Amino acid sequence: MTLVPGLVSTADLPFPTSSYPAVKSPEAPPQDRGSALPFGQTGANPAVAPPAPPSYPQAPATPPAGPPTFGLAPSAVAVAPVATPAPQSFTEAPARTTSAGIAYTPVSVAIEDDDTADGEPEKETGLAGALAKLSQAPPEEKGAAATRSDTEPPPPDAPETSAEVEAKVDFDSYPPARCGAIAARVASDEEAAEELLKAEELTPAQWEQVHAHWLARIREDAGRSRRKSTVEYDTAYVGALEERRGPIAVEEYARLSDAAERGPVGEVLGELSMPEKAWPHIHRVWLGRMSKDVWLMKQVRATIDTLRAAP
Repeated sequence: MTLVPGLVSTADLPFPTSSYPAVKSPEAPPQDRGSALPFGQTGANPAVAPPAPPSYPQAPATPPAGPPTFGLAPSAVAVAPVATPAPQSFTEAPARTTSAGIAYTPVSVAIEDDDTADGEPEKETGLAGALAKLSQAPPEEKGAAATRSDTEPPPPDAPETSAEVEAKVDFDSYPPARCGAIAARVASDEEAAEELLKAEELTPAQWEQVHAHWLARIREDAGRSRRKSTVEYDTAYVGALEERRGPIAVEEYARLSDAAERGPVGEVLGELSMPEKAWPHIHRVWLGRMSKDVWLMKQVRATIDTLRAAP
């Protein structure tokens, strides 16, 4: 039976209600529900505190007063003060006009310098300075300066020097044979050398170049066992001598050969009216002749023996 307060009273109950004292049931102690489970507790794990963040040294609120010393004493680090360059000042010059009617405004830059005297104005340079000078010149000078580059003729070519003219010699026009004949004539008559060279269309300076050229070529060929140029030069040289004084006799060659074996041959060459430097050319020419003519060689040897046997 359910008792509803206000609807059923205790008098209506079939048993007495006041004979039983009220008994207060003891409160049950709280029980841990998880301890009665056959498996481990699955409840929420106790909260774990997160690790503390690492601590870093805090930068100073203000930068150091001076530069870093890197472990040195402050007195050992000396920083020279940096000099601030003086600002440049620009001054605007009055407008000017060129000779062509073009207006321009030159700008002068005044730079403070210790070497510049106080109060000395800066000079305009470059295009501005040139235009300023042109604008200050008289009108007639302006026109002359404007047209000078157009009217002036180009400078004449420098005349060729005598050395350059003399250097223009065609060596092929004077082969060894011709060169040898000229050398013999000039050596035989040095007083008439200039006239002889003029007949050959040569100046003394040109002749020296031609003669030196072919003598060097002859020595070069001789070093390579090439005798063609030597034979041509010597044959022409001796032929020019014989043309002026007559053929060289066996007795004359024998005297020259004997003198060359004994010592200098210059004295005998002078007695025979031959140039002092003619002996090498004469000797080589006669060696060539005797190699082709055995009878001539015997005559020369007999003559030399006779000269040596004479008292």
